[in-house]
Amino acid sequence: MQAIITLIKKEATIEWRNRSVLGSLLLYTVLTVFLIFFSFRNLDPLSWATLFWIVMIFSSVDAIAKSFMQESQERWFYYYTLFTPGQLILAKLAYNLVLMVLVSTFTLLLFSLFVGFPIHDIGFFALALLGGVVCLTVLFTFMSVIAAKAGKNTALVTILSLPIAIPLLAVIINFTKKTLVVQNAVIYSTDIVLLCSINLLMIIMGYILFQFTWKE
Repeated sequence: MQAIITLIKKEATIEWRNRSVLGSLLLYTVLTVFLIFFSFRNLDPLSWATLFWIVMIFSSVDAIAKSFMQESQERWFYYYTLFTPGQLILAKLAYNLVLMVLVSTFTLLLFSLFVGFPIHDIGFFALALLGGVVCLTVLFTFMSVIAAKAGKNTALVTILSLPIAIPLLAVIINFTKKTLVVQNAVIYSTDIVLLCSINLLMIIMGYILFQFTWKE
């Protein structure tokens, strides 16, 4: 546990030193929301849900794609001597999840201020938001591992993620659309089970994959 905390602190220190990267991400989010605001003065609730998650998925790529890209070969060798693959990937996932929670909160705040907030079932929307953020974090973190081992090509993260991200986005948007009106909790059961299953499956498969790729 101490090793994971140490790695998370290391990630936060590197992020703080490269504040321009985080600044560009926040600027991208602000500009995108402003474009939506000026293009759609009266945005209907269904379009709101769709556009919100489209912005989120592109913000996720910007925030997480660099996760393993910034690691030099020398640093990898350093990790090999101090940490297990499980500790390293769990620390990366934990840090990226915290980062994505902050980005999603910032994005939601901007949407609420400039585009509106049509959600009525706030409790289940929070659940959909958390589940969606976890999905995107896990997906792009593991794709960042593969891309880093294949020449550190950021575009590769997007290309590899696309076949998984599209159906994943459909599930999250469908869950979010149901929260536009207050409904019986039973209505959400399928979405909750599906989202939890996807998250669990991606974490297990990604963890196993990382065991084989981290020393390549």
